[in-house]
Amino acid sequence: MGLPLFWRPPPRKQPRFHYRDFPRIIFSDCESALRGDSRPIDRYLDNYLSYSNFEALEERQRGFHGANRVVVNATVTTKDNLSVRLWMKRLDDRGRWTPAPEWRDIPYYGQSAVMERPDDEVLFIRDVDRLLVEKVAHYERYDRVDKDERRLVEASCQLVNAVFWLTVPPQAEPLEVRSPFDAPSYAGLRTAPWRDDLTQEFAVESTLEFVSFVNELRRAEKRLPIPQGSFPAKASDLEKLVKEARSARARQQRRPPPASDSASE
Repeated sequence: MGLPLFWRPPPRKQPRFHYRDFPRIIFSDCESALRGDSRPIDRYLDNYLSYSNFEALEERQRGFHGANRVVVNATVTTKDNLSVRLWMKRLDDRGRWTPAPEWRDIPYYGQSAVMERPDDEVLFIRDVDRLLVEKVAHYERYDRVDKDERRLVEASCQLVNAVFWLTVPPQAEPLEVRSPFDAPSYAGLRTAPWRDDLTQEFAVESTLEFVSFVNELRRAEKRLPIPQGSFPAKASDLEKLVKEARSARARQQRRPPPASDSASE
């Protein structure tokens, strides 16, 4: 007697995940990065001056050959891998990422061959998704992580962090890596008049100093700085930032202080 047409074989039971099984992949990729194995981006980094727009560099820093601007973009991909790539971009006055003018058209940017890593990638480590706090908490919730596995997770996190700082900054430093949280220059912009009553409240004495204060509040909350196009040029613009500063400061004051490493005497 044959099987009915709608019959399907039962699904195979997935083997239980153990944290003991995955570090070898992370260790292998970290070892490759520290060893300096060849990557597609190397041939471009070695000749980055060929892609420099010297006229834009001169306009940016008169009489000085400044470095080109890049942003390090580190993400966890949909396949749970860490991909660190170089963006030849800058933050415009509307808070959007646009190509940095110090660079000419770069042939590798955003391109890669099928089944190959992107040409603008400087670091690639597989399976880092397993190190994320929420994933570890998920397995701990079901008692699937023992003390030895927790030590492996901690060691793997420390290794990934160490490999990033040992490899990425030295390679990108000549290109002047910029943090997306670095404030743009506000020099020469129209400035709203400063109010004396705000000096006592915020301990600053000018609109420019107040904008720097607001940017520090934004940085503490991992928010981008005030773009040039939103710099307070009118009293109404300044009042909006005052409200933002009051709200942000109140939120941060309500946060519990970080736990001290050593017990107080």
